[in-house]
Amino acid sequence: MEGLSSAEAAKRFGYTPGSFRVLCHEFRRNSQREFFRPPAKGPQASPKVDKVREAVMALRKQNLSIYDISRALEEAGSPLSPAAISLILKEEGFARLPRRRDEERPPGTRPDISPVADVRQLDLSSASSNSIRGPVPLLALSGPNPFDQLMEQAGLPVPK
Repeated sequence: MEGLSSAEAAKRFGYTPGSFRVLCHEFRRNSQREFFRPPAKGPQASPKVDKVREAVMALRKQNLSIYDISRALEEAGSPLSPAAISLILKEEGFARLPRRRDEERPPGTRPDISPVADVRQLDLSSASSNSIRGPVPLLALSGPNPFDQLMEQAGLPVPK
């Protein structure tokens, strides 16, 4: 057609020369064969799903993990599980993110750093016997008050 060689026609339509020759052979053998299917009736894509898919890809391009993407979609009113997001990303050809250090993560997904407890700052001078319960007496072992005195103040039996 149009004076093109089979190699040029194959390249033009995205076929390899070998597969294009097979198509020509099949067409010559059965010219009544349906090479082109009639278009399907009705909508061909789900607009809601396509919007979510586009949002997933846009968020991944911001280097967000599947869990970050799941939280962002939930906040936007389109909740999607991390497993579903992973499938979409795999279908679209995205690779898994490499494991990131805490400082490389987006601000909202970093682990919280809790303050360190300092037993030396524990003041039990105003504590009554009713307020000293649970592990507090054990924390005071290294504090200024001896353990036996704390036990007596709490009304607990003191080993002799």
